[in-house]
Amino acid sequence: MKHYGRWVLGALLILIWMGGTTVQAVDLQKFLTFQHKKKIHLIAPEEQGDIISYASKLSQHLYDLKNHMGTQLDVPEIRKKLDKLAKRVKDLSEEITFFKRTEHLSFNRLLYFKANLLRINREVLRISRSLTYTVHTLMEQRDLWLKEKEGLPRWRESIVKLGQQSIEWQAYKSAEATVRKALKFYSRRLRPLLVEEEQIAELQQQLHALFVETDRWIHEFKGNIFERNSPSIFSSVFYRQFHLKLWRETLREIELFIYRQGEHVLEGRWILILIVLITVFLGILIYQSGRRLGETEKWRLFAQRPIVTAIFICLSFFEFFVEPMPPGWEAVFQFAIVITVVMLSKEIFKNSWKGEVLYRLAGLILIVSLFRMVIIPRPLLRIVVFLIALAGIAFCIWESCHKEYTKESPFMVLALRFGAVILVIVLIAEISGYANFSLYLLDSFLMTGFSVLEIWMLYFLSNTLLEFVLRRIPVALFRDNVEIVHSRLKPLIHTLFVGLFIVTCLVIWQVYTTEEEALQHLLSLGFMVGDIDVTVGLVLSAGIVLYSAFLISWSIQAILLQEVLPRRRITRGVQLSIARLVHYGIIFIGFLVMLRTLGFGLTNLTIIGGALGVGIGFGLQAIVNNFASGLILLFERPIKIGDTIQVDRDMAVVKRMGLRSTVVQTLDNAEIVIPNSDLVTHQVTNWTLANRLVRVRIPVGVAYGSDIEKVTQILRACAEENPKVLKRPATQALFLGFGDSALNFELRVWISEFMESTGEVQSELNRAINEKFNEAGIEIPFPQTDLHVRSVDEAAARALKGDARDGSGPVSGNGRVKKGEEQGEKA
Repeated sequence: MKHYGRWVLGALLILIWMGGTTVQAVDLQKFLTFQHKKKIHLIAPEEQGDIISYASKLSQHLYDLKNHMGTQLDVPEIRKKLDKLAKRVKDLSEEITFFKRTEHLSFNRLLYFKANLLRINREVLRISRSLTYTVHTLMEQRDLWLKEKEGLPRWRESIVKLGQQSIEWQAYKSAEATVRKALKFYSRRLRPLLVEEEQIAELQQQLHALFVETDRWIHEFKGNIFERNSPSIFSSVFYRQFHLKLWRETLREIELFIYRQGEHVLEGRWILILIVLITVFLGILIYQSGRRLGETEKWRLFAQRPIVTAIFICLSFFEFFVEPMPPGWEAVFQFAIVITVVMLSKEIFKNSWKGEVLYRLAGLILIVSLFRMVIIPRPLLRIVVFLIALAGIAFCIWESCHKEYTKESPFMVLALRFGAVILVIVLIAEISGYANFSLYLLDSFLMTGFSVLEIWMLYFLSNTLLEFVLRRIPVALFRDNVEIVHSRLKPLIHTLFVGLFIVTCLVIWQVYTTEEEALQHLLSLGFMVGDIDVTVGLVLSAGIVLYSAFLISWSIQAILLQEVLPRRRITRGVQLSIARLVHYGIIFIGFLVMLRTLGFGLTNLTIIGGALGVGIGFGLQAIVNNFASGLILLFERPIKIGDTIQVDRDMAVVKRMGLRSTVVQTLDNAEIVIPNSDLVTHQVTNWTLANRLVRVRIPVGVAYGSDIEKVTQILRACAEENPKVLKRPATQALFLGFGDSALNFELRVWISEFMESTGEVQSELNRAINEKFNEAGIEIPFPQTDLHVRSVDEAAARALKGDARDGSGPVSGNGRVKKGEEQGEKA
């Protein structure tokens, strides 16, 4: 616990350090909130009792005003922030101009510029809103003081006759001076704020101009993708571009690019330091977690490589959630992420062909990432694209031709063949001179492959980490049901990562410019149903609400069945009935909340209820009957889970009871679904309703002449020697009567469990009775029948005696003499 306390303390310190940059903004917000609550509402002169109290209250208001506003408002800090933002806008403008001039203004760089502009614009708007609110508040309060100034002459008229030496006149002069000081104070406070507002307006104009220019370039870039703007890669015009001037310009552009990257590193040094600190912190935590792992836990795959796992988590988090990032940084991050994925997947795909395919695909993505890190001449970039496409085609065709791949993973083979088709299109486009289209297609395809690798590893890591956390929760309910809880949470994880992949692909293929924009457009897709706008986001929200209701229901049922109800010594059937009723109640509430989320009001619910009533009246009578019968079974409990009932001629155990049907399992392991209405309206034999005691009856027959007393003693002895036979109720050995071939006895014994011991006890008692009867010489007869023939045909009599003197011998079933018997007769 001490070690974990240190880690928690370290995490809190890092979070505090990260939040330090926003302290001043929080102070400003506190000031604005205070100003909103502390607006000065002065009292009009005609409402005052006298001039002395009026002057005193004015002085008190001015004192409070100076104290609070003087300590909270920091105009120099606001000016410093605006100067920094103005410098960033200037740098962005120069960088955009640089890339336009060098013809290296790619789509990714345009997205980087736009994301930076959006971030700066958000900060400017935040400061602008704060200043506007402050200026508005100060002007409102200044207007109140101006009203006080306009009302002062009324006091002068009423007290001028008292003379200038009177106390009232002195109070009047004091009030007049207080109003002048207050107005002067407001003027002094408003002047710098108005200057800052002018600077904000100028900065917003610059941002607007850059936004317009960036959007224009993005639109032009998308429009030029499908245009033929370059000579064929096999033409002489293409190779004439490789001249000495091109290489000199390229070297100069690389130098400028390195200089820009150096500036980015200096600006983002705190981000780099934060990445290092978080990586070290996560690495220590992962290393410590590996000491407490079981042999079968999947988290061991990551705990054995704590630093690699920490680097992957940290870089993935910053790539997805920290924007904007310079294009060079993005390529570096992708390069490092691919390496970590390869290192982590060695154990996952150990001795598997999937690992080989993964490594080759990762190598192809690494090569592309290396070329994305630096600026290279456009003609040379086309050659690189051509060679990468050629190598990719060979790789995809070679890997998809393996027979073992086709048998084990047809989806992988299909993906490889689809990749080969994409790369063939890239190759043809490059040869034909569609350089922009080929570069766009290759970059989007490989970045999609990179996203598949990254999101797949994040998904696998999330599932493994969730399982590890569930096993470490100090609650027995979670530890004992790790697999169940994990399986219930998996659909949410699937939905999250599928949505993340879709949004990422839409940005990669340039359908949308940012993940935020893609997510907003996806969630807003839908259609109208009456006055309700059904969107993807609304459906997802409703689904999450309903699934959350199921999660809550499952959790409460588990708590009731494993923790609460067993302590109250409630029978198992009652526990299951209570849990089932709680489940239906929570699901019903969740269904109502889901309908409310979809926009259905009480009126709509009433209409739906009326429609359901009509439907029930016509076609759902059987379902309602079964539902009502299910409620009767749950409350009256004539049948409980675990009871043994008789279904037709079969004995069965009740396994599940729902509101519509009940599932029973026969002794042959067959499951029978019985409608609840049949169990309520028909006769049902329940062998274990009151208790599970059952009587076993063993009928025995002995030969006539046997000792009856000895037989009854032997039967009782066999029952007493069997450990499964109960002493009470007492065993009975009864002489029932005289049969056709035997004296009929019956042994009646009681056992504690019907389904578990009935057949076994019956077999053991039969075996013991047979052994003891043999030892005692008591015969168990078999049925005997005497046949007395009074008259018979003479030929039939001879045939029965085997007399063949008349030429007839023994006859067969078909009336002919058997050949073998005839030869024997002659012999």
